[in-house]
Amino acid sequence: MQNDPIPSITFPNGTEVPALGQGTWAMGEDAGHAKAEIESLTPDQVKAAAATLDPKALTWVVVGDLKQIEAPIRALGLGEVSIVDADGKPVAGAK
Repeated sequence: MQNDPIPSITFPNGTEVPALGQGTWAMGEDAGHAKAEIESLTPDQVKAAAATLDPKALTWVVVGDLKQIEAPIRALGLGEVSIVDADGKPVAGAK
């Protein structure tokens, strides 16, 4: 396993998060090839990829209608919930 740093994304407010997820390695970006790309993965490749993830270090970014998704997201108990606008700035008065 390499010790290369994980690529990151910096939001407009300066917050930096790991760039993880489907698409960050050009897989699944072409809908016509996504199924074949996913099916070509071996169980060992999936296990190796999963072993590199630290769930405690992940940042979930959820986009949607706040009135509809806030309560269900909080109910998951994944940790602190921060509400930001499209520019990554905290929303005034948000819980």
